[in-house]
Amino acid sequence: TGVLNPDTQDSCAAALRQNSVTAFWGCGAGDDATDGDPTTTDYDCEGPPGSAATDSSILEIPDLVVSDIVTDIDCSTAGSDGDFSGAITVTVQNQGDGDATGPFTVGVDVRDGTTTLWSGNGTFTGTLAAGASTTVTIDITDPGLDCDPCQLVINATVDADDDICECDETNNSFEETYTVPIVDLRVDTDTLAISCVDDGGGRVSGLITVANDGCVDATASIPVRLTLYDDTGCGGSVVSRWETTLTGVNIPAGGTALFDISQEITTNFCTENACSDVSNFVELDHTDQICECDGDNHDYCADGVPIEISDLTVEVLPEIACAADGSVTFGG
Repeated sequence: TGVLNPDTQDSCAAALRQNSVTAFWGCGAGDDATDGDPTTTDYDCEGPPGSAATDSSILEIPDLVVSDIVTDIDCSTAGSDGDFSGAITVTVQNQGDGDATGPFTVGVDVRDGTTTLWSGNGTFTGTLAAGASTTVTIDITDPGLDCDPCQLVINATVDADDDICECDETNNSFEETYTVPIVDLRVDTDTLAISCVDDGGGRVSGLITVANDGCVDATASIPVRLTLYDDTGCGGSVVSRWETTLTGVNIPAGGTALFDISQEITTNFCTENACSDVSNFVELDHTDQICECDGDNHDYCADGVPIEISDLTVEVLPEIACAADGSVTFGG
C-alpha cells in the first residue's frame, strides 16, 4: 500500500500516480516442475518456457487551486461610515485529471500584515469536474477595516478542511493585495469672510480646503451645510443657515482641493453683531451620501470670520447760516 498524496506531495506528475500490473503464465514447465503447493513462490516465470505481460493505469486525482479573488466592500447602510460589509468571491479551479466530489470548504482571511482582521468560509457542494471552475462567495460582516493602513491582504484557501484527496496538497492557498476603496473627507482650512453686498446685506464668501485622508480618490459631489453664528466658537444665535453642493470633485487619496463658497445674507451685521467677528459652522456630507472610513470628522468651525463691511454715521450736525440771498453756509 502506498500513499499517493502525502502532505508533502507537491507534484501531479503521472509517474507518481501510475499503477502497473504484471501477469505471468506458463510457469512450472521443464526443469521447474510444479509441486502442487500453492504457496511456492520461486517458480522461474520470467523467462522461457514461462511468459509475462504488463499493463499500466494512471490514477485520476483532482488538484484544486484558487485562481482569482474578487473583494467588494462598502458601507453597510447609508450613513454608516466606519461600518462595512460586503462579500469575497473566490474562483476555484480543478486543474487535475480527476473529478472533485464535494462538499469542500473555501476559507478566507482579511489581514493587516500578520494580524487577521476578519475570517470566514463558504462551502461548495456537488462535483467539480476535471478542468472546470466554480465560484464560492463568502459574505463579510464587520471586517474591522479603516483607512489606516489602506493596503490589506486577502487570503483564500480551497479544501481548507482537507476533504478532497488531491495530487498536490501544497497549492491550495492564494492571496492578493487589496486597497480599501473608501474615502475620508474633512475640512482642513478656510478663508471665509463677510463682505458688503448692499446696505443691510452681506455675502459670506471664500475658500474651504477639503482634505481626503482616505485610500482612494474622492470624485463624488459633496453635500455641505453651513451655519452662520453671531458669535465666535460657532456659538450664540443662528444668523443664517444654507446648504450647497461641492461639484467637480477630484481629491486624490492623501491630498486636498479648494472649493469656493459664496452665499448672500440679508441682515444688518453692524446692528446684530456690533461689527464683531462671527463664525461659520461647516458640515461636510451632512446627508451621509458618501461612504467614508470616519464620519466623526466632518464638522469644522470657521472661527473669527471677519466682517468687511463699513458703517458710516454723521457724528455732528453742522450749523447752517444765511450767507446771502439764495445761499447758506455750513459750519460747526
